Amino acid sequence: DKIRDYGCNRSILAVYYDYKLDSLRGDMAIDRLTLRNNLATQQTEFQKLAVEVRRNPLIKPLDHLNAPEVSIITGVRRCGKSTYLRQLALEIPSDATWYFIDFESPDLDGLTLKELPTLYDLLIELTPPRNGRLIFLLDEIQVVPGWEKWVRSLAQDRKNKVFITGSNSS
Repeated sequence: DKIRDYGCNRSILAVYYDYKLDSLRGDMAIDRLTLRNNLATQQTEFQKLAVEVRRNPLIKPLDHLNAPEVSIITGVRRCGKSTYLRQLALEIPSDATWYFIDFESPDLDGLTLKELPTLYDLLIELTPPRNGRLIFLLDEIQVVPGWEKWVRSLAQDRKNKVFITGSNSS
């Protein structure tokens, strides 16, 4: 895998990975309706959030929107990674469709690798894609064991762009 490392201020570090792997499917341990309702709520709430403190990274993730790599934004807890994702969502071109998932949501507690493809299906069902790119904003995904395989499967499709956050403490 190619790795490019870019430092950002405010304890945020962005690292870009190039991943390729086939999609994964499996049985679900969490109820599909619970997942759907949680995702719908997350999308609505995320859109309502105001960006109160603008993050000013040294490198702009939107500059890499067309790059095939997965963009990883890491930092200590409470440094503004989720706020940065919101700021990013506000700047995404209107022809693209973005999807946000907060993996620290209590309703997603215990989520497994096998359920991640179902999340994708539910996101597409809740917000059908426009003609442009699909942008995935995955907040604190490291709480799901084996998450890397699913992210690789998303990134394999070049119409997708994936941004993930993760705390250093996890």
